[in-house]
Amino acid sequence: MIARKSTEHPPGGYRRDPLWPRIQEYLPECVRLECDNLPTEEFVRVGEFLIHMDIYRAQTPCKQASSPEGQAQAPRGRIFLLHGVGGNGRLLSFLAVPFFRAGYEVICPDMPLYGYTEYSAVPTYDSWIVCIAAVIDRYGADDVPTFLFGLSAGGMLAYETGCRCSGVAGVLASCLLDLGDPTISCEVASSPGFVKLSLKRETFLRRLAGNIRIPMRWVCNMKAIANDASLAELLMADPKSAGAKVPVSFALSLLDHHAQIEPEDFTGCPVLLVHPGDDRWTDLRLSRNFYDRLACAKELVVLDGGGHFPVEQTALGQMIDASLKFMEEHSRCQKE
Repeated sequence: MIARKSTEHPPGGYRRDPLWPRIQEYLPECVRLECDNLPTEEFVRVGEFLIHMDIYRAQTPCKQASSPEGQAQAPRGRIFLLHGVGGNGRLLSFLAVPFFRAGYEVICPDMPLYGYTEYSAVPTYDSWIVCIAAVIDRYGADDVPTFLFGLSAGGMLAYETGCRCSGVAGVLASCLLDLGDPTISCEVASSPGFVKLSLKRETFLRRLAGNIRIPMRWVCNMKAIANDASLAELLMADPKSAGAKVPVSFALSLLDHHAQIEPEDFTGCPVLLVHPGDDRWTDLRLSRNFYDRLACAKELVVLDGGGHFPVEQTALGQMIDASLKFMEEHSRCQKE
């Protein structure tokens, strides 16, 4: 599917959103959004979805000996930051800001049902993959190294998109949860009974799928999204992130999904797993169930004291350092 920059002007956007500035108070000062690093907001049309994106790109031309005067310097790489089922693109600013300052172009889409993306069809997990693949085709049609970085359920989304898109230099993830495996999904669910019911093909859940919206916190253990209880409560109060209501069919599509390429067969690009060490929602062993089976080049870094939303200063510093090192190394490999 083709993504086209939209000439439509939806009323929604983060400029008037009251919540994300409150989230900034929980972040280390060095990664907070300020007047000089606010992203540009753009929309692209992908079929029945109007995808909202925060884009962090250099605005000032840089003069270099190797570049004509006034020509903008190409970014060191392009990173697509992907949120999970409790976030949105703006909430990933704590990673976008340091990556932007390091010379990378950073694109943070709002997935359908979250943030300010609009849609006229009932989204499924497969439509998330289609949308991200189309956005990558739209913004990544040059020689700039492309990386996919997924937080929470966005980690598997990054992997799945990497399976479908050629030329990806690397996949980074804070966790790799194979929710199609009932033993995994039952452990991360707030209601294991929902997962067990979803496994039965003829249930009222299946018959009502697409017609009823439920809070995502009924499916996932959103109380553990952050180790700071007040931050978790703030996120769960936001209908555009952890407080979102989703169609039953979308929740079922998460649990029905199976990887297009099994990890034992995946050699498309290297993978970095930067997993929080104090994640009270998705334990490291759940991600290792998938990570340990990957056939590609891979690296694991455990973040000291980091929660599922890893904004703790030590853990976040380790995540940023490991990610920049990984991307620098594999940008060079791709160019060679």
